[in-house]
Amino acid sequence: MVLAVPAAVALRTIELMEERDMVGHVRRVAPLFQERIAGLGKYDSVGDARGIGLIGAIEFVTEPNSRIKPDPKRKLAARVMKMVQDAGVIIRALPLDGIAFCPPLIINEDEINLMFDRVETVLPEVDKLVKTLD
Repeated sequence: MVLAVPAAVALRTIELMEERDMVGHVRRVAPLFQERIAGLGKYDSVGDARGIGLIGAIEFVTEPNSRIKPDPKRKLAARVMKMVQDAGVIIRALPLDGIAFCPPLIINEDEINLMFDRVETVLPEVDKLVKTLD
């Protein structure tokens, strides 16, 4: 049967996740991830920083402490995504005004810190860039 192979792969994946206590690992490292993503809210260009578990996102604004979104024609999220990727972190742009984080479930605390440290090297430049947008 054609579905037997994908079903076997799915079953083995679940077994490996249980054997390696992946859910427990995520529960252990997620608080650091959430602390670090919340800390990105200190930048003027970040209007919202949020997440759950090992998934997070930040949304950009044109003025500090506002909900004013950048003009979508400026493609700020795509520009920031490129800047962050150039700093060595793979993220994705969200439609219109943000970036999303979704690291592998096996990420450890040192790697979480490295990821956010690299993102934070870019955000001061994003703050400056946002000020130049019309």
